[in-house]
Amino acid sequence: MELATAREKETFRILDDDVVEAKADRLLAERDTNEEGEFSIDVDDADYDGGPFEIDVRTDHVPGAQAKDTEPVQFTITTLQPRWRKSEQGAIAFWEYCLPKRSWCHVRSLFDVWVVCGRVTVCGSDAPVPGVTVAAFDTDIIEDDPLGSDTTDSAGAYRIYYTSEIFERTPMPWLDIEFTPGPDLFFRITASGGGILLDEDRNEGRTPGRENVGHCHHVDLCVPIKDGKDPKGWGKVTPTLWTGVGSAFAVPGDFDDDGYAESGGTKYALTGNIQFTGSAPVYGPSGAALEYRFLVSETTASNATGSLPASTFTKAIGDDANPGLFASSKLGTILVFVPASGEAEYVEVWSSPADLDTDGWLNIEKAIDRSLQNDSDVGVGLTEVNPLAWDDSDQLMGLNSTVFAPNDPDPTPANVGDPIPNGTYPERKVSIRFETRNAGSLLAGGHGKTLNSMVIDNNPAFKRLSFLPFEGADPCAPISGTVELAYNVYHDHLGQAWITLQKNTDPSQGIDDNAAATDKIPVDIDLSGVSEGVHNTGLDITSELDGRCVYIVQLHERRRLHTGYMAVPPSHTPPIPFFYEP
Repeated sequence: MELATAREKETFRILDDDVVEAKADRLLAERDTNEEGEFSIDVDDADYDGGPFEIDVRTDHVPGAQAKDTEPVQFTITTLQPRWRKSEQGAIAFWEYCLPKRSWCHVRSLFDVWVVCGRVTVCGSDAPVPGVTVAAFDTDIIEDDPLGSDTTDSAGAYRIYYTSEIFERTPMPWLDIEFTPGPDLFFRITASGGGILLDEDRNEGRTPGRENVGHCHHVDLCVPIKDGKDPKGWGKVTPTLWTGVGSAFAVPGDFDDDGYAESGGTKYALTGNIQFTGSAPVYGPSGAALEYRFLVSETTASNATGSLPASTFTKAIGDDANPGLFASSKLGTILVFVPASGEAEYVEVWSSPADLDTDGWLNIEKAIDRSLQNDSDVGVGLTEVNPLAWDDSDQLMGLNSTVFAPNDPDPTPANVGDPIPNGTYPERKVSIRFETRNAGSLLAGGHGKTLNSMVIDNNPAFKRLSFLPFEGADPCAPISGTVELAYNVYHDHLGQAWITLQKNTDPSQGIDDNAAATDKIPVDIDLSGVSEGVHNTGLDITSELDGRCVYIVQLHERRRLHTGYMAVPPSHTPPIPFFYEP
């Protein structure tokens, strides 16, 4: 149907309180719009004669407005003469309207809301760049103001809201140094991992189209294509260093003389796939692809002494003779423009044995090339794409520590609660050496960094729990009188052990590994003698039993093991239920 409306220029106006009050008596109907801006209004025949009427909008919030008390704004957008059509439900009219940008910006200004929006594309094409962060700044005389940031969507679009309070701030409130009423815009674009794709000069904010912008402004930006072999381009110039194990431990500072990793007063052994961390750019100073490797030895020394000589290390992680030592890790994420598809794509790059040569040297450029070819959205190598940014994950290759420290057989005491022989598990330690090179030449700085000793342990705790003297008795028969438990707990790096007792009628008493102290029956252990094993042939728990009921008992332990990112969580024996009848 035709839309019968008055021209917006002639009808749009912000209404003051007096006008709003005067129009209240002539209100036909009102409804809230949904998230799509849709509404449906029923008009009573007794109040409406079929003629034209005004459409007002009333709002107390607009996107980007600060959370504070704001007076509602009411404005007239048009005068409407609907073309009614008869139906079984009565007369029906449909109306669609797009509020002009100028009018909506005027409404925003009343809430002190400013917005800058646009698209990010690859320079020289219309290819959108999704998932990057656009940050806007206001060029100021003394100190530039960060206005805000947004992450681009799948179409490369961004939208940043801010208020005048942000760009009118000055480091000296008594000095008015903001001479123009609007901000002067310049931008920075970063990839998902922090790589800078575009870093505009602050003087861009003094150029036409950027200076003294209004409440609603549009700026399209483009990301330049970098030279894939330029070490100052997409590869990011960073030092090549081995700095830590996981995110928890710095090398060597967080490792004590004996090779234990210390955190919060606890000395941990490392376990599982040990993730080395640090920095390694794609290209070294000469522009050639960078390579690095880790050497491992079971010959160790105190970390308080000088570094072990290079001749000590005869095994490289992932070399031809030691492929099982290699553990994959996420090296980083690359953002590339694929000319064949006209799309910008993010590709995660994980290390693989295919990226290593026969001596265990990992080539990051090779890892990127392989990842691009294997990616379903790219499917081609580095020579057929244009790199935009490389985001180093700060992860280097990892070590599969189970090769050096496999699970040892469980100790075998004759009965539950019997002593465990000393020295059941052998001590496992390794030393680590980091090496790096560029175009066949060893690099200074990170090359040769050594950790003389690192304790590793992959053993589970040995733990057993049983009733005495009810071993082998009917599990459904009631237990009365004295109730005793026999238990064993053994691990080279035991940190804590405890027993929990849950009463069936009291669900508030948990049996989880982090149960509150009131829910625990402490196991009386001396951690200084833990290497001999912890055991008890008759722990009397009778006083803990609160009358006739069904109970569940479990033995828990916490080992001093760490992955480099988190401490290994506690574990427990299967629950043992029993019925106690005094």
